[in-house]
Amino acid sequence: MLMLQLLSTLIKAKLLTEVFTVRIHSRIARNPWARLWYLCRGVDKDGSGKVAIPIAAATTMLDCSEKSMYRWLQQGKRAWAFRKYRVREGVLHVYLGGLFKVCWKLNLKKWGVVSQCPLSEVNAHIRAIATGIVTQRLV
Repeated sequence: MLMLQLLSTLIKAKLLTEVFTVRIHSRIARNPWARLWYLCRGVDKDGSGKVAIPIAAATTMLDCSEKSMYRWLQQGKRAWAFRKYRVREGVLHVYLGGLFKVCWKLNLKKWGVVSQCPLSEVNAHIRAIATGIVTQRLV
């Protein structure tokens, strides 16, 4: 039964990343924690700043280990990308920080070139996308 629930969660996670899009910013996307931040921003469609994601689904969508995810949460909290987070019963509850606060904390005057991408592409190739949109802007 538990395996069936996990499989169902993973299928829903895959479908979410195929359907949802997110706006990425080239200067922010270079940070390692940005993958998790953009995933949370993409899932938060109502804009409340509160996201609940099963840990198994998040690690599958980001193609990372739980240790990496917790490290990114700590790094993102220092950059004010995540105001706070907690894990309860295998579900990660994240309270997101805003774009302006992140830029202020990272000492960025501008957040760079902005592009809208499918969530599945952002999680797999975020650095390549950031480099591509900057290059495209220069041409």
